[in-house]
Amino acid sequence: MEKASQHKIIGIANLFLGILLVFFLVVIFLGPYPKLGELYTDFGIERNSFLTYGPVFLVLPISALNIFSGVRLLNKANKDNQAAYKLGIVSLVISSLMFFPLVGLTLANVVWSVYQLTSALQ
Repeated sequence: MEKASQHKIIGIANLFLGILLVFFLVVIFLGPYPKLGELYTDFGIERNSFLTYGPVFLVLPISALNIFSGVRLLNKANKDNQAAYKLGIVSLVISSLMFFPLVGLTLANVVWSVYQLTSALQ
């Protein structure tokens, strides 16, 4: 496989994962998190800020790196740039490994919130 097609494949994968991670965060912060915040306020329960906002601080830099390296690899001027290719591979591996813990942490936050709410009602 020639270098130009390898760069293009890694660039597209980086763009896809970067946009997917940003989309996931937007959906979570527009969907369940505001509703949970309202429930917390209504019942006077304290929120765990780390579980709520921790994934954002972990994922935004990684997704920005993915988008940056994807655009850089798809740019015609950087087709022969081996450093951009290595950065693309590294960011692709990191974001792939971070996606599943992010989903787990987000689900843990929702489950913990419901648990705290039901405990407060008893």
